[in-house]
Amino acid sequence: MRRLAVLSALLLGACATQPLPFAIERGGNLPLDRYPALERLAAATPPVVKVREGVPLVRRPEPFWVYSVDPGLQLARLPLQVGPFTGATARAGEVAGDLQKRLVGVLEASRLFTEVGTAPSPGGLVLTGTVTRATTEDTEDGQASAAMTQVEAKLTRDGAVVGVMQVNALQLESSAAAPLVFLLYSAVQGSRAGYVSTKFREMFEGIAASRAEGIDTNAMGNRFVRRPGP
Repeated sequence: MRRLAVLSALLLGACATQPLPFAIERGGNLPLDRYPALERLAAATPPVVKVREGVPLVRRPEPFWVYSVDPGLQLARLPLQVGPFTGATARAGEVAGDLQKRLVGVLEASRLFTEVGTAPSPGGLVLTGTVTRATTEDTEDGQASAAMTQVEAKLTRDGAVVGVMQVNALQLESSAAAPLVFLLYSAVQGSRAGYVSTKFREMFEGIAASRAEGIDTNAMGNRFVRRPGP
């Protein structure tokens, strides 16, 4: 935990203490009537108090991941079809092109469903989505860069939406001058698609444990702190 706290502090360059509530960025790829559930989860989460020096204190921290599904969804009795993902930008499209295969591998290994694949399964769940953001920003100390990836996804069954998910993933991409801890952390995380797939597994683990809603705002999730739009 101490290492995560140190990494988070290095990444954020934190120095102020104004509480900032978490919020959901509406990427526009989920049904509009499903966003309020995600926003309620974010609003109920204890705010983050660290903000960057020398910039306005108005910020919008985003959760690491958040989901909401219909109550009573029993994953262990259902097959899952992982459909294709699309990308909102050229870079996001590259991540989306790899995400389907990565998700199948990670979710199949989780053994949370009766089966996982890309072929239709009558009566089963279908997971599809959009990679809405795949950007890279330099950390303030110049020793590493932060890969920001956002994915919005929906679960459907027999054509009806039964759940929605959003991932806001952060990965440290090291440079030659990066400290050893950054190099090791970057190597462990792997590719964007691979790392995002593990976040989906975590959400599905929550659903399998009968938690119809869930949110993760852990130490490394308090970093999407961006200027508000015009």
